[in-house]
Amino acid sequence: MGTIHIHSNKPDDLYILNELAKRMNLKSNIEIPEIETNISPTQPDIDYHDTPEGIVEAIKRGLQYEKELDAGLHKEKTLLELLDEED
Repeated sequence: MGTIHIHSNKPDDLYILNELAKRMNLKSNIEIPEIETNISPTQPDIDYHDTPEGIVEAIKRGLQYEKELDAGLHKEKTLLELLDEED
């Protein structure tokens, strides 16, 4: 049986590989480094779209867009046009 050498300092990547090896009933010796604890916790940036106000605004914009579509002010987009949008 062959050997695979993986070099990574990312504990999350190593954890996933270790779990995959376990579920495939493979023998593994993956050493997962401890995450540094001397890093001060940072407050994650709050995305406006995830707040209740942002969600309500998105729903309002969507309903307004649907009204404009019904009125013929916009052309409906194809699936490819929607997937190609940069937003």
